[in-house]
Amino acid sequence: MSSTTVNTFELLRSNFGTYTVDVEHVSQCLIGAERDVQNLEAEIHRLNAAIIVLQNKQELLHSRIEQCRSLLAPIRRIPPELLARIFSFACSKSEATDKLDCPAVRLSQVCKGWRELTHTTPSLWSSLSIDLITHDRWDVRLIAMADHHLELSRNSPLDVTLKLRYNCDVSLYLFKALSAHSSRLHSLCLYLDDPELLEDPYLLSCRNNLPLLRHLNMRVICSTFSQKSVDVFKSAPLLEDFTICWHMFNEHDRQAPPISLPWSQLTRLKFRWLLTNAALENLSLAAQARHVTFERCRNDDFRDSSDDYPDVVHLHDNLRSLSIIIDIDDPELSVFFNFLTLPSLIHLTIAGSYDETTDPPSSENFSFTSEQEAIMSFMSRSQCHLTSLSLENLPIQDMEVIAFLQNTPTLTELALYEQEYENTTDAPFFTPHLFDSLSVKYRAPSSTLLPRLKELDLQYHACSFPTTAFLPMIHSRWIPDVATATEMGVDCLAAVTLRPFMDEKDEDLGPDLQSLGDLSVAGLRVLVLAQFLD
Repeated sequence: MSSTTVNTFELLRSNFGTYTVDVEHVSQCLIGAERDVQNLEAEIHRLNAAIIVLQNKQELLHSRIEQCRSLLAPIRRIPPELLARIFSFACSKSEATDKLDCPAVRLSQVCKGWRELTHTTPSLWSSLSIDLITHDRWDVRLIAMADHHLELSRNSPLDVTLKLRYNCDVSLYLFKALSAHSSRLHSLCLYLDDPELLEDPYLLSCRNNLPLLRHLNMRVICSTFSQKSVDVFKSAPLLEDFTICWHMFNEHDRQAPPISLPWSQLTRLKFRWLLTNAALENLSLAAQARHVTFERCRNDDFRDSSDDYPDVVHLHDNLRSLSIIIDIDDPELSVFFNFLTLPSLIHLTIAGSYDETTDPPSSENFSFTSEQEAIMSFMSRSQCHLTSLSLENLPIQDMEVIAFLQNTPTLTELALYEQEYENTTDAPFFTPHLFDSLSVKYRAPSSTLLPRLKELDLQYHACSFPTTAFLPMIHSRWIPDVATATEMGVDCLAAVTLRPFMDEKDEDLGPDLQSLGDLSVAGLRVLVLAQFLD
């Protein structure tokens, strides 16, 4: 074969011509070469087909390897009861808002075993939230979703949130479905766009059948005032937490209708958008209340006729935590503090509203100094010993903060939150003078402001924060030696939380604040939660 090839090559180089030489042997060479090419081509096809078969066998073995590894995976060694516990963290709630989100359904689609486990774990199906107010295009699927969850939750306590529209068939169906399971309700949030929904026969049928209900949240949008009493939840032996938000479109009529509840057993209350006087009257019925929040309550009646405002001081011996959240429309604090006496109060929060629908108070309509007389009178009257204070999102100046802190020497926790959007005409909140006042005076430790302070939480604008004054204050309060701290009468700072407002271009807090890492290594708990401004 090689000689033929060589001879052919030599002939190609010579002055070969078919008109002078016998070409039979060249023709035979061509025929043989073409036959060999065909044979090799056939062999290539055969080998390629064999390779494909081998590749398919290899792919099958890879699949078998994956299956075997899956069978030996660590998660398969987890007992079903522990796996169900893990599932519970992934299935906190099923929601129907702008989309349907059912974590338990997704888990049940993984494999037969997980499907059996999810279907036999009622707690995975016991938390459900449905929104018909902002989204109403899930009608048929919503009904199936609700029925599926109510069925598979079996006897598990239910946590249900319903945002319902009036004159909506799905709303009525959901009330009907829920009424059959009212004895299992543990937590119920009702957001209704019309108070007439509270008169629904199926909802009313739940009366006297709420043995497990502990948490109730009602938010009702109302265009006209109704005197009809709401008594569906009058009998709820375990109810302890109640939130009421009654939003009146009529600016001149903010009054919510009478609400019949087991007030005397409630321990946690939140009043939102109610007339302050009405909220205080409801609070007077809750003798066991320990945690109370007034959020954006309306002071219209107080401003219109302050002389006729009821001069009643409400005494609450058990109330330990009070939060007052005000907005630009109703910034008065004295309306609360003039009419409360709280001898057991230890936690106090005064905050400007964070609600996107309104602005917090501004320096044009709010003065903390003008409110301090009412606050100090309240403190003196109550004889309470505050251990925790939060002043958040308010137009406050450093001198006002210092004056207030001088009257709260028992504080162990202090939170000061600067407003997110700075008013360039206002005096700064955080100043060198403020931090100097908070520093421990080693030559006269008895004059130290807040000697019991252990935890400090600050929200501020990074661009204007006086770091050079802040760090010495922190250093002065780092007294880890117990004997020294006892001798000075000043507790060692244990935790610092920093919440700086930063621009996207800011990569870090700068080398100054990073020096807090040294104290962190020594034992100071330092947490930094940066917030980037739009």
